[in-house]
Amino acid sequence: MQNTRLGISAGLLGAILFVAGLIGNYVILLIAACYVLLMEENIWLKRAAIKAVVVSVIFTIINAIVGLIPDLFEVIGDLMALFDETLTGEFFDFINKFVALVYSVLNLAEIALFLMLIFKALKNATVIIPPIDNFINKHIN
Repeated sequence: MQNTRLGISAGLLGAILFVAGLIGNYVILLIAACYVLLMEENIWLKRAAIKAVVVSVIFTIINAIVGLIPDLFEVIGDLMALFDETLTGEFFDFINKFVALVYSVLNLAEIALFLMLIFKALKNATVIIPPIDNFINKHIN
């Protein structure tokens, strides 16, 4: 296994990047990713750093979009109130339960994906995620 300038294997540093993404600590993730991109020459490790950041950002964006769903229905309810129409409390309860379910599924998917990435990284391998890998291939030499 190829070692990094820190003296640890590239696979271990890649796993550390994915652990930072899993725990949601963007400061550590970005510092580690910047270190890898600026200081390391291992192309697999650079791709792993970018993948860790991209996957973390994608899950954050998806969670933010899902979080807009109750707000959207609240705006629709307020608009309907202008015309003396109302959405029932049961409807809002259903929407909130649905959003909670989606959050749970996303959280489970995020944990499963990052765990797979962590264990693959220890072997200097990766989980192929075609849209993300295509993005990385397009933007890294």
